[in-house]
Amino acid sequence: MAPKLDPMVGRYLRTDIDGVAHRLYFEEAGEGIPLVCLHTAGADNRQYRHLLADPDVNLLCVLRRISEPLLRDLSPAVIWWTKQGHPAPLIFSSEELSRSARVFPIEMLDIMENHRVLVGEDPFVHLEIPMDLHRVQLEHELRTRLLHLRQQYAAIAADSKKIDQLLLRSISAISTLFRHALITLAGKAPASKADVMRELGQWVSFDAAPFQKILAIREAKSGVGKLPLGKNESYATFTAYLDAMDRVVKKITGL
Repeated sequence: MAPKLDPMVGRYLRTDIDGVAHRLYFEEAGEGIPLVCLHTAGADNRQYRHLLADPDVNLLCVLRRISEPLLRDLSPAVIWWTKQGHPAPLIFSSEELSRSARVFPIEMLDIMENHRVLVGEDPFVHLEIPMDLHRVQLEHELRTRLLHLRQQYAAIAADSKKIDQLLLRSISAISTLFRHALITLAGKAPASKADVMRELGQWVSFDAAPFQKILAIREAKSGVGKLPLGKNESYATFTAYLDAMDRVVKKITGL
């Protein structure tokens, strides 16, 4: 893999605050509407490094009503938005959004917990997520993901490099589902995917280390190894994936 520079640029800002000279470090990336990320004491800007490096920003538009002429009027703005490298926005009416919580409880819970209002009122303030339907969708998504993993693995089992790529491609979706499994079991989940794996592993009794390693490789963290893993480790890691998925499915089904 050829070396590749991240898009972030770090700079120092010299300014006076209450008559005291300060030298502040910040990093910035991209263009458009500014988003300021503040970190807590004892942390630093590295916790936002992958947000700064990710060009995808998901946009949700909630309108009072939706019609073809309105969509046509929105089209120039959507075209501009997608040309910036972002996915096209999701467009809901207010009524659709409230009803969609019953159909997409996982997605709506994610948006509710991690969103910023750019213009207008917050449409998620009074949105209620039916957690019984959240569990039903979670079981469906977990079982579907497990079936897909088995199906894809059977087609590439002789090629450890392809197994590595399957591990890498699937870790993001698995992390999301495991986060929601932990919410179902514990009522909450940490922000860190690695911490989600650790805590869910304690709840369901599986080894979180293989997942944490693939997450770290995906995020290009130093000192954690790289692909290819090697035939034996690829097989062992995929075995851990299947075992953990099966245990989580059984735990959620048994609730």
